[in-house]
Amino acid sequence: GLKPIAVYKNSKQPVGIEWNKNWSIDRWRSYFETEKYNMGIILGDIVDVEGDNPDACDRLERMINGVKRPKFISSKSVHNLFLNPDPNLTRVVIDGIEFRGHLHQSVVPPSFHSDGCRYRFLKDSVWTIPAMPEELKNYYFNNRIKKTTNNPSRGPKPNKRLKRGFKKTICNVCSGNYYIHKKRLILE
Repeated sequence: GLKPIAVYKNSKQPVGIEWNKNWSIDRWRSYFETEKYNMGIILGDIVDVEGDNPDACDRLERMINGVKRPKFISSKSVHNLFLNPDPNLTRVVIDGIEFRGHLHQSVVPPSFHSDGCRYRFLKDSVWTIPAMPEELKNYYFNNRIKKTTNNPSRGPKPNKRLKRGFKKTICNVCSGNYYIHKKRLILE
């Protein structure tokens, strides 16, 4: 039930402009028969969850609590695949844990990262994609929308992310505004 797509070599960039529209096996099979590409999978029905730092990875692993799932390692962390519990999920980062779904894709093994690292499935990985564990699902639903208070007397707050090496950018897939670290932006 996965939807593989071709991704440029040593890259995370899918081949073609409308890579996430009108998927068909015949369209993508030809790419893998003619040239060597990285492989990605279209997300949406499934979600890729990963920690962006060591603390987030530890917290994520505790919430998953041994649930068997497809999981693979990239150059920075472990990616975990689950059935998507939220039809509106595109991309959300909560305390360093990234949830990616609709309008996104994940590069999967046996692809190569731009830094030369090879993506690989972990030994205890399974092929059946399970539902998201309850603790992780509750964490996502309880934190996906940050609560803010409007206090006009305080005025606008300076953006701390920009001071810490992050750059505001627009996603070329969903046109959403995101903050991404300058070094990661260069890699991607």
